[in-house]
Amino acid sequence: RIRVSRRRLPKLRQIVPDRKTHFLSLARSLAAACAVLSWLAAVAAQAGSPIRIQCIGDSTTVGYTDNPSWSVEFDFGYRLGLYKRLVAANYSIQYVGNSPEPWSGDYGRPRFIGSPDLRDLDQDHHRGYAWMTADLVRSVITDWMAADNPDVILVMIGRIDFPYGTTSNVKAVQNSLSNLVEKIVTEWPQVHLIVAEITPFSSSNCRNASASNS
Repeated sequence: RIRVSRRRLPKLRQIVPDRKTHFLSLARSLAAACAVLSWLAAVAAQAGSPIRIQCIGDSTTVGYTDNPSWSVEFDFGYRLGLYKRLVAANYSIQYVGNSPEPWSGDYGRPRFIGSPDLRDLDQDHHRGYAWMTADLVRSVITDWMAADNPDVILVMIGRIDFPYGTTSNVKAVQNSLSNLVEKIVTEWPQVHLIVAEITPFSSSNCRNASASNS
């Protein structure tokens, strides 16, 4: 059993309900998602409909790896692993979102697909976009919410907010994430929000990502 550690940005303690938002590493975020969904499963069962999950993020959410060569198996980012865990636990879910990536081919197309192929199950729906930032998400989240009508939002964003090879403004990134979370929980309080820690992606940016997560 995975123990879930709940860590939040200090600024958000004032504005985000504790039971709604958790800033966690990816592995613990998936565990937290399962915990939240287990509670929502009873509600969804009563309504006779699957739990609608909206995955928001950048290239990590899409599942980009060694593109454009795509010699590594494409596992739909974390979405395939989460789908398998929830289905194995007998939860009825539906991923929602309308991102065309990676099948748009802007960065090549996957050659080796993990099993099961979420496209065959009508589950390859998400809001992951290459080069997406927290501020960009905030600017379009209203339209996404209207189109997707999610019960649960999984957010993994902030990596692209740090410029490559530069000393980044940690405070600015924290503010961008704070503003995004505040908008979601204020305008859609009925939705359960799970926010992952920023994923470190290079030695020059690891310290900044860790500082922003703390």
